[in-house]
Amino acid sequence: YVFSLLILGAIGALALAGCGGSSTNVAQDTETQGAALAAAEALGYIPSSKAGEHMGEEGTVRGSVKDYNYISGAKGRPYILIFDKPGIVKRRAAFGDLEVPESFKVVIWKDYHKNFPANFAGAYVGHTVCATGLIVDYNGDPAIEAHDPSQLKIDC
Repeated sequence: YVFSLLILGAIGALALAGCGGSSTNVAQDTETQGAALAAAEALGYIPSSKAGEHMGEEGTVRGSVKDYNYISGAKGRPYILIFDKPGIVKRRAAFGDLEVPESFKVVIWKDYHKNFPANFAGAYVGHTVCATGLIVDYNGDPAIEAHDPSQLKIDC
């Protein structure tokens, strides 16, 4: 009986470690995030996680673009680049469009889509991006409204 418990415990520990469930991964993720914040600040950028502290200011916000969304049912039909928090979270029943998680965003309104290359939004996903402009409130989240691709620098 004791031997069976030891075997089950060892299998459970291996499964946990194999699935990335160890506390070492959590510590590494926290360390990586801290290093990214320090790097952004050292280069004179505002880390995307701290953009909310700079509302109403002109600046360059630096962070990782995790996803994007085109909200066809919203007034102005914006493309939204979503920084730091991956994934679209839920559908809004009224429009059928997807809501995005709370995080820093770059908003590109329909009137300015013509200034960007075709299928531009996906090109930013997975990259560190620096967005320059006035930091404003967009539905409760800090955002920069980009009118021109020159406001966005990839792998900065």
